[in-house]
Amino acid sequence: MSSFFILSLLTTASWASPLISRQTCPASGITAARAAQVRSAFQTSKIIPDTVPDIQPMTELRVKYANINENLGNSFSAAQTLQEPTFSFDPESGYNPSTTKYTYIQVDPDAPGPELPVLRHFLHHIVYDVQPSCIATQTPKTQARYMPLTPLSVSAHRYISLLYRQPPTAELYAPPTKLGG
Repeated sequence: MSSFFILSLLTTASWASPLISRQTCPASGITAARAAQVRSAFQTSKIIPDTVPDIQPMTELRVKYANINENLGNSFSAAQTLQEPTFSFDPESGYNPSTTKYTYIQVDPDAPGPELPVLRHFLHHIVYDVQPSCIATQTPKTQARYMPLTPLSVSAHRYISLLYRQPPTAELYAPPTKLGG
C-alpha cells in the first residue's frame, strides 16, 4: 500500500489591501504557535527549501479527503485520494474576505518517486479566485483539474497543498499552469 504525506499552509506576498468592515465573516487567522508548527513541519519535510523558499502562514488551510483531514504530514492510501479533496479557510486578518481572493495549488515534489523525482513539482490541482468559507457567493475557477494522487513508485510521496493570496488586480490575474521554472 502506498502512502502520501500531505502538508497544508497559507503563505502570502507583500502587497496591501484596505481593511473593510465585515460583520458576518470575522478574521481568525492563525495563532503564532500553529504558524510555527506549520513552518517547522515544512522544514522537517524539506518542503522548505525544496519546493518553497520560505513561508509565513497567515491563516490555516483545511484540506479534506472524504472524511479524513490533512494534518501536517499524515498519510493517505492511494484509494483514499481518488476523489477531489475539499478545502476551506477562514478570513485572513487585515483583508476584506469579500474582495480578497486566493489560489489553491497542490503539487507532488517527489514524482514519480522520491528516489528519482524527474517530474518534480508535478501539478495535481489549481483553483483560483477562492475566498474564505464564510463567503457563500464565491465563484472559484479551476485552472488545472484534480489529478488523483496515484504514484508511479511504491515509495511514499510528499504532496503539498498551498494557498496564496492573489494580487488585488484580479482582472489581470492568471494563475500558473505549472510550478517552478
